[in-house]
Amino acid sequence: SPLNYPMAHHMASTGDFVGAGVKATVQVIPKGWSQLFVLSAGTGINKGLMQWGDRMLKFTGKLRTDNRFLDDIHGKIGFWTDNGGFYHYSIGDNASLGKNYEEVLPKVKEYHDELGVPFGHWQFDSWFYPKDGKVSPGGGGGAVTNWTALDSVFPSGMAAIQEKLGVPMVMHNRQWSPRSDYIHNLSYAWYSSEKAAV
Repeated sequence: SPLNYPMAHHMASTGDFVGAGVKATVQVIPKGWSQLFVLSAGTGINKGLMQWGDRMLKFTGKLRTDNRFLDDIHGKIGFWTDNGGFYHYSIGDNASLGKNYEEVLPKVKEYHDELGVPFGHWQFDSWFYPKDGKVSPGGGGGAVTNWTALDSVFPSGMAAIQEKLGVPMVMHNRQWSPRSDYIHNLSYAWYSSEKAAV
């Protein structure tokens, strides 16, 4: 995982390969800029993750705080709409549920509530916000132009859907577009290429 600049990294792996580095969409790296990664391994999932966390804490000089289950995102089961999920870029073929996510998702939640599934949060993937194009296999295009709801997805906005669902939301964010409203209106030190900004 990245030790510094987590928003500028890209990682890939296969059965024979693990790679980490700068996102492929970045075309210029400033002189003197560097990025650090850590490769951490352990026996078992829990022990391995705790050892990775120990290494990250040692690098940053921070102490461990045991707040793992103090919020609804980490301490409860959630409903996720990311890649591989039924509602990833689709509201399904059942027109009786509605014509957009704002109409469909509250009905999906109601169904799960009736079953007694205690979802403590909902995740919205990249389908909800405006992007500068489609996402290519290499990660180009599809960068965030404005991190707000598309009118075609949530016509009443994010606050309205959260009120309807009544649970915290986890919201996906892809790389920033060089045409993003934030690039022009926030005073961070941005590094931009034709395809992305970090």
